[in-house]
Amino acid sequence: MCPYIGETVPKLFQHYREEHQTPGYIQCCNRKFFRRARLLEHLGGHLGSIVCDICGKVYKNTFHLELHKIDHEAKPEARQFKCELCNRSFHKPYHLKVHLKRHERVQCTVCQKVLAGEQGLKLHMQKIHGKDTSQVCPTCGKDFRCMVSLARHIKAHLGLVTVERVQCDQCAKWFEGKQNLRNHIKAIHDESGQLQCDECQHVSPNRRALAHHKARVHRRRTVYECEQCGKKLFTKLNLREHLATHTNVPLYSCEFCGVTFNSNANKYSHRKSKHPKEWEALRQQKLMETMGPTATAT
Repeated sequence: MCPYIGETVPKLFQHYREEHQTPGYIQCCNRKFFRRARLLEHLGGHLGSIVCDICGKVYKNTFHLELHKIDHEAKPEARQFKCELCNRSFHKPYHLKVHLKRHERVQCTVCQKVLAGEQGLKLHMQKIHGKDTSQVCPTCGKDFRCMVSLARHIKAHLGLVTVERVQCDQCAKWFEGKQNLRNHIKAIHDESGQLQCDECQHVSPNRRALAHHKARVHRRRTVYECEQCGKKLFTKLNLREHLATHTNVPLYSCEFCGVTFNSNANKYSHRKSKHPKEWEALRQQKLMETMGPTATAT
């Protein structure tokens, strides 16, 4: 709409309302975000900042992170809601409902490709049949809808061996080569025999389920023991912060008031609760630095 660049997201949205009489938004990945909270969560997926504090696994949004955390906190027998298509089980009925969407199959009306769910179809239409043809081969000038197709095309120019892409007829996922497809079917769909855990009496329907069980139930974590009091901790950071309680040498300090802490988590909570305005301004500044020129009115 205009070349205005907002210093913060709220200021940009205010500019939209006052100058253009329309709700403001910021566009990223062909999606429009009208709420700052949704934008921050989306950017967290790009930055890898939505992380499980127990095992370090990274997620694209907080919903799937919270769903994952239940696996750490609840006992396996608490998962009463079972998917009849893949034998995965869940603690809550709405978690199962979300999971079932992964099994939905829809066909593209343009090229007849089968996609996994409405979201998969939406992304496919944007990348393959959208209006943008910005991926251009530097050799022959041919346009492509996505970088994956362009990369495959360039390999053909270079005479490199290209692997045939094949689709699983049970779940519609695509794989590079028949061997990867066979490995996928063996691990996910082959339920000809029940696999028993070699550490307990648990029986899993396939190799993936067995691996998930062993990672969740029998995972052996590295233990770090404090030389002064014998306390056992599971990460080097936890050990470092614990040792600070013995030395009385603080590791962190609040940049707003100077209060010191031995725990980074306590420092984070302190800044958020005691200095909410300064904390929010700092977060907005880091966000704008990350986004660069994208926070503009278009």
